[in-house]
Amino acid sequence: MSYKKLAKNVTDPSLAAWCAALAESSVAVEQVPPGWFTVTQLCEKTGRANATISKRMTDMVRQGKAKMRRFRVMTGRGVYPVPHYRLLKANE
Repeated sequence: MSYKKLAKNVTDPSLAAWCAALAESSVAVEQVPPGWFTVTQLCEKTGRANATISKRMTDMVRQGKAKMRRFRVMTGRGVYPVPHYRLLKANE
C-alpha cells in the first residue's frame, strides 16, 4: 500500500489546529527607525568593503561615537536579529 493511500485514511482532528498555529509567525519583525543602518547598507552607500566597514563600526561603538542595536528583520533565511548602527550626537 502506498503512502498516499495511508495518508488519505488517517485523520487527526487537532492537525488543522496544529498547522494553523505553526504557520503563524511567532517572531515579530521590527520596524527599523530612520537613521539606523546595517553594515551592508553602509557598504553600498560608501563603496567600501564589508570587512572595512564592520571593523570601523566596531571601533566607533567602542569609542562611543556610534550605537549598535539588533533589530529583528526578515532576511533571506527568515527573521533574525541583525545589527544596525547609528551615529551618536554630541549630547548623547
